[in-house]
Amino acid sequence: MKKTKSLIRQTYNYGETEGTIITDSRKAFDAARLAIEEHRKQLEKYIRQNPIFLYSFDPVHVSEGPLVAKKMAEASEASGVGPMGIIYEEKVGQAGKIPEIIGIKNK
Repeated sequence: MKKTKSLIRQTYNYGETEGTIITDSRKAFDAARLAIEEHRKQLEKYIRQNPIFLYSFDPVHVSEGPLVAKKMAEASEASGVGPMGIIYEEKVGQAGKIPEIIGIKNK
């Protein structure tokens, strides 16, 4: 783990999820890591039960499911892409959607 100007910066991988967590607290790092893992597990379970969510190029309505799936579906409806396509919004100039989708705010 690297410390820079009292910040903890660590690359984190969980399955296909990859990112960098930057915080000033080990407790906050652990909370972010656990949130990523939990949302990822919920999303994987939802996709096993609803494979169209994974493969659709068009928005998919989610009335019942985990919050992360609902938020991804809402974002995909606003963008006009499939729910998994929202992850790749960086290509259309809207990077950073996933933390917003699962409720992690930058301060």
